[in-house]
Amino acid sequence: HTRTTTTTTIITQHNTPSNKMSWFNLDSLNTTLTESLTQVSTSLNQVKTQVQSTLQIDDDLVEALTLRTASLTAERDAIDAEESRKETVKNYLAEMLPWETRDEEREILVEECKEVMLKLSCAEDTFEGPFASPPTNEVNEEEEEEEGEEMMEGKLTEVVRSSTTTPPHLDKLAKLEPLPPLLEEFDLDTHVGLIQRLLGVDENLSRVHSQLSNAGEKEKIFWKNYFFHCAYVRYENGLSVDEIWASKPSAPSSEELAKAAAAA
Repeated sequence: HTRTTTTTTIITQHNTPSNKMSWFNLDSLNTTLTESLTQVSTSLNQVKTQVQSTLQIDDDLVEALTLRTASLTAERDAIDAEESRKETVKNYLAEMLPWETRDEEREILVEECKEVMLKLSCAEDTFEGPFASPPTNEVNEEEEEEEGEEMMEGKLTEVVRSSTTTPPHLDKLAKLEPLPPLLEEFDLDTHVGLIQRLLGVDENLSRVHSQLSNAGEKEKIFWKNYFFHCAYVRYENGLSVDEIWASKPSAPSSEELAKAAAAA
């Protein structure tokens, strides 16, 4: 009986709240950690000050060496914002292929439009006009002088008016003018999702695109010309051009940009 009483007393003592708290006191631990971190931060600042004083390094140089200057930070923020915008708008036109329509009464025209558009990638002149390709660096002085009137401050002349691009391209352009906003001020980023869908459907388009020597402005003109001809096919076959290219995407909100940045 004495042995049982002793055991019960020990168990009771170990299960009291005061004994439990003595094993792991969170308040005490947090205080200790905070004090330790403060001491470490103070020490690091002291070391930084001593090094800067010894080597005569000012704060501006430290920021430059660590890529934390105001201009570099602003540049990184601008790049991040642009990448987030691209991520947000890339599927803006992806819902509908160029030969499709939401107009049920004109569904009968879709197959004919598709057939004609799939032939566009087989025609070389589809990608040559009406908008000019970027000039190459291999231009002699005579050619440069001849093209000087068409080039303003090194910028592309959007409409090619040489004998090789008239009259068919310019005639088509005249019929479609004024172009809808997304074709007039062509934004490649808003077409990315649509382009990905097209490359999966049109093998010849995929082949021609793969032969582009570089991206940038040259690729932008490549797709601007292609979608111009798609728009013209819609026009000729009785489908609305504005249905696809009339409205630009609204500027993404800060929440959308944040989501896009997280996804990227």
